Amino acid sequence: MSIISGIIGGMIVLFATKFTQKRALAKQFFKMFYIVKDYCISSGAEFIERMKDLSAESKAEYEKENIEK
Repeated sequence: MSIISGIIGGMIVLFATKFTQKRALAKQFFKMFYIVKDYCISSGAEFIERMKDLSAESKAEYEKENIEK
């Protein structure tokens, strides 16, 4: 959701500043890029953490089942 809002916000800023200097437009573009980059990094970290938790839970259940046999 944040990635979409970052892109939309960046596009609004780009259109709103259409008549400003090219330097200002480039700065706004880079700000939008950093918003998207930060979102992707945090999403990736959350995904990795979920996979680690899922792996640990699966391993614990597997070992519990093998001990019962």
